[in-house]
Amino acid sequence: MVIAMAPFFTLLTALVVPLVFVKDPFYYLLVTILLSFHVAGCSGDLMEFFILLFMYRRKEVLVLDTGPSQTIYVKSDKTE
Repeated sequence: MVIAMAPFFTLLTALVVPLVFVKDPFYYLLVTILLSFHVAGCSGDLMEFFILLFMYRRKEVLVLDTGPSQTIYVKSDKTE
């Protein structure tokens, strides 16, 4: 979950800090638009974070990230 959220929080911090100090309305709007594109681009990461948080919170989970696809392995409760 940390790996999924690291790009989100890193760039979020890098874009929110200038919003505090920018006084020019044009640059404020530009940074706000960049921030909104960033949040929209991270929607898959946010979805993955909430799936792992709420669906698999009490189970042992491994995530294999191969770039274009991800596989989630959940430990089975069945004993054979």
